[in-house]
Amino acid sequence: MVISPVVNTYPLSSYTFGTKEPKMEKDTSVADRLARMKLNYMKEGMRTSVEAILLVQEHNHPHILLLQIGNTFCKLPGGRLKPGENEIEGLQRKLSSKLGANSPSLQPNWQIGECVAIWWRPNFETIMYPYCPPHITKPKECKKLFVVHLSEREYFAVPKNLKLLAVPLFELYDNVQTKLYLQGGQMALWWCDNWQEEIWAGYINNSTAAFQVPFQYDAIVKQGACKCLAMEVLGHHVSISIKDYPG
Repeated sequence: MVISPVVNTYPLSSYTFGTKEPKMEKDTSVADRLARMKLNYMKEGMRTSVEAILLVQEHNHPHILLLQIGNTFCKLPGGRLKPGENEIEGLQRKLSSKLGANSPSLQPNWQIGECVAIWWRPNFETIMYPYCPPHITKPKECKKLFVVHLSEREYFAVPKNLKLLAVPLFELYDNVQTKLYLQGGQMALWWCDNWQEEIWAGYINNSTAAFQVPFQYDAIVKQGACKCLAMEVLGHHVSISIKDYPG
């Protein structure tokens, strides 16, 4: 596990992309997924899952790698852990399954960094929260997001039924179905099919080599301070750090 407040991102052109056999989803709809989650909960208890934040850069701006399923739904690579499985080893296993080549010599060096967000699913519903409500004693899922430090050059094998997108962070901001959160110093991505609340505000300065996305707390979780992402162009790569932001 790599613990560092700085994430070095390298140009998208430094990476090589290939294809491999399809990875079919176990569920055909959100309702099917929740039903399977409920069944597994009765057998094994709370679901634990891990997802990876993979950052690259293009035109001196950070991009995040997302897997696209079908025409509209995108998600971070990762998935459900096996009962008792270590989080780091489980995330490495999931990344190799989703993006690793079949050849061991071409497997990326998955350097798992710090956990930057924890999301909770209180009930068998699509909505998740960056905190567990105090009245919930038996949450249904705990999802952790980890920064993954990529090497300067890697080979990714993408299942034929999926697409790997490099999405600039400024496109995630103010997107109806995709939200970038900086909640209490934790960075996370959140999207859903039925977004009902607008609790986000921020700005991005595209005119300089740096940008800031300030955190705005909602009506439930009051925070006295906030964080921002700071970007610095360092020759052939971009350095991203999580810093305090006066709020």
